[in-house]
Parts: sequence; structure tokens; C-alpha cells
Amino acid sequence: MNISTGLNKALNSPTIMTWTSHVTIFAHGLLVTPLIIIVFDQDQIAVWYLLQTLVGLGLLADAGFGYTLSRAVAFFVAGVEKLPSNQDEYKQKLENKGTINLDKLASLFSTSYRIYLIISVIFILVFAPIGMAVVWNVISLAGHDPLLWAAYGFTVASTFVDLQTIKWSSYMSGTKRVAELKRFVTIIGFARIIGFSVLLLSKAGVVGLSSYLFTETLFRNLYLRNKVVSWFKMNNVKIRSRLYFDKEIFNSLWSATWRLGLTTWGNYFTVYGTSIIISQAHNTALIASFLFTQKILTFVRRLSEAPFSANVPGIYMLIAKKKIQNVKAEISKQLFLFLTLMIGGIFFIGIFGNYILGILDVDIRFVSGIIFSVFALAIFLDSHATIQGTVYISTNHVPFLIPSLVSGALMIGIGFLVLPYYGLFGLVMTKFLVGLGVNNWYSTYLSLKLLDWRLTDYLKDVTINGFDYWKGRLINGIRPMLRSTEIQ
Repeated sequence: MNISTGLNKALNSPTIMTWTSHVTIFAHGLLVTPLIIIVFDQDQIAVWYLLQTLVGLGLLADAGFGYTLSRAVAFFVAGVEKLPSNQDEYKQKLENKGTINLDKLASLFSTSYRIYLIISVIFILVFAPIGMAVVWNVISLAGHDPLLWAAYGFTVASTFVDLQTIKWSSYMSGTKRVAELKRFVTIIGFARIIGFSVLLLSKAGVVGLSSYLFTETLFRNLYLRNKVVSWFKMNNVKIRSRLYFDKEIFNSLWSATWRLGLTTWGNYFTVYGTSIIISQAHNTALIASFLFTQKILTFVRRLSEAPFSANVPGIYMLIAKKKIQNVKAEISKQLFLFLTLMIGGIFFIGIFGNYILGILDVDIRFVSGIIFSVFALAIFLDSHATIQGTVYISTNHVPFLIPSLVSGALMIGIGFLVLPYYGLFGLVMTKFLVGLGVNNWYSTYLSLKLLDWRLTDYLKDVTINGFDYWKGRLINGIRPMLRSTEIQ
């Protein structure tokens, strides 16, 4: 295989391009984050990281439609006549044309247009005002700087456009163009690193970064829309009137969406509820310190989960083939790597984090002591549970609705109550205990039960077999280097 052929294969591989999109996230964290903490003061850091949290809050308006839309597109591209509304219908043999169902794709396109029009109205009427209420305290502590309010305006606008972009991304995924989508996301990610670096060095402030994100989101939306429309034209899909609404398609989408949407809402408030609550404190330094700590620990989490995420398709294929021993072996080696990266990252930050920040001569610091320990442990347990839940949903069964809703409600309700009396310690302890109640163990229990994997065997396989695998990889990687040294 020559270099050109290998490069072309890599650029068109969904797995490899997914990896490269992760690389941009890591590069952003390593290159841009240090600039932010050096250039921004505590007020700006608090506002910037809170605005990033609000983007996730605003995207909850999608309510899970993006995922179910991608699934619907994939089914119609595969030729099915009718979308399954539940698991029982999915198990039945689906009527199939054998070719792309152009008529249903046209109906889906018009129906999704109406759906996302409604989503946009909901965002404007509900999420935008809630976002203003959340950010009001932090911007008030910063003296109601007009530039910070302008940054909030850009964030609302970019989130609004991002909601529409979810639709186009879903069509890209559903038409089996994941590699192309991830390749574009990778390019956008590297461009953002350069753009942010230039803006930070030129002291453009929070409003500069927010306006860049709005411009980027608008470009991404227009680019992906053009790609989707071009695909429709190339495949002779005649778009119906945008006012057309197919009730049968909508009912099928809605039957899966409302459960997924509510689960997503519950998970969001369980994970990021602490950010919303701490933003109402009356100490900018405390807010900035906590949001910064959460940002870095989330970065470590993404870095640690990346190897497992990249191998999820392979794990799903093994589960589908009922090769359970192979599944256990693959999970063992990927989870050992996850544990090594996650625990190593947490200990490094806990021991050396504030020392490094002191060398950089910046005002911001990580939360420390028992607060950092409890918060890091809560994030670690949540990350492990997410991985196990990812394994379990290969069965197409998602039983996490009630636990996620209850956890999210408890996090917000109890969090606001304990903050005035027990401060940040009470808040992170609430996050830890709420997660420990159900979320941290329920998905693990279901996953191990699915794989008929006793807890003691699971712990042994992950630690011993996982260690042996990566030790072998390390030795095999070092051995050629040692041989070349001996020859010289």
C-alpha cells in the first residue's frame, strides 16, 4: 500500500476521523486553556466557562431529536417503508424496498424542518431567558460590563444556530458520511485553536471568543446544509413543501425521542448542575476556581474516555455476534487504559496543579483539599458509569430515564439548599451522594449482568488482564528501539 492510498483510506475511515476529531479537543485543552488563564482575569474566566455551560443548557432544546433523526435517515436510506416505533416493531421483519426510499426521505426532510422550527421557538421563549437568569449574577459581580453582555448575546445566537446544525449533522450521519463529517469537524477544530490563540494574544476578551464561535457555528451550519441538500439533489430526492408534516414519521420519532430527551436533561443537570448553582454564589474567585477545576477535570475525562469511545463500534459488533469472551477481553484492556489515564490525571492535578499555576503567575487556582478529592471522585465514578451504560445500550434498551430525572432534580433541588449553609463542600458532596444513589452503579450492574460477568472476575480481568495487555504492547514497542541502539 503506497502513502497516497493509505492516506486516502485514513481520511475516509469513520474510526480514524473520529480519533482525529478527539485530537483537536485535546490540542485545544493543551494550547488554548493556558492562554485563557494567563490572559483573562477571574471575572472573565468565570463568565467564559459559565457561557460554555449555558451552550449545553441551550442544546437541551433539541430534546434528543438529533439522534432519532439520524436513525430515521439511516433506515430510509436502507430502504425501509416504515420506521419502527418501539423495540417490538424493530424485532419484526421490516418491509424493505431494497433501494433508498426517496419518497420517505423527502417527507422526513419537510417534517424535520417543522420540528426544528418548533425547537427554535422553544429555545427563544424558554432557554434564552433561563440562560440570562443563570448568568446574571456572575456578570453583575463583574459590574455589568456591556462587553460581557454582548458575549452572552453571541452565545445565545450561536446556540440557536447550533440547534439547526444538529439537524444537518444528523443527515450526514444517517447517509453514512460520518468520516466526511468528522473530517470537517477536525478542520474546524484546528482552525478554532488558531483563531482563539490569535484573539487571546490580541486581548480580544470574552466577547472576541464568543463572536468567533458564532461565526464558526454559522459557517458550519451553512456548509453542512449545502452538503445535505447537494446529496438530496444528487440522489433525485424531490423536497416537498416545507410546510408538509408527516404525522406517521413524527409519531415514530417522538416515541423514542421523549425518553431520550428527558434522560439527556436529567444527565445534564446531574453533571453540570453544580456549575449553574455555584454561579449564584457571591464570590467571583470561588466561581472561577470551581468552573476552571471542572473544565480541566472534564478535559481529563474526555482524554481518558477517548480510547474506549473509538473502540465502541468494535465492541458492539462483538456483542452482536455474541462473542462474549472477546467482549470482556476488549473491555478489560480499554478500561485499564481509561483507569490509568483518569486516575493518573486526577492525581497529577491534585498534587502539582496549583504549583504549576503558581509558576505561571496567574490568579486562578484549582479547588483543593477534600473538595477537590470528592469532586474528582464524583466525576470519575460518573465517567465509569457512562462507559458501562454505553456497553449496555447495545441491546437497544435504555432504562435510565427515571434514574437520570430523579438524580438531576435532586442535584438542583438539594444543591441550591445546601450552598448557603455548607458552601462549595456541601455542593460537591451533594453531587457525589446523588451519583452514588443510583447512577454510579446501576449501569455497571446492568452491563455486568448482560455479559454474565461477576464483579470479582470483572475487577480481576480489568486490572490483571488489562495490565498484561498494555505491558506487552509497551515491551513490543520498546524492543525494536533497544535493538537499534545495540546495533549502533
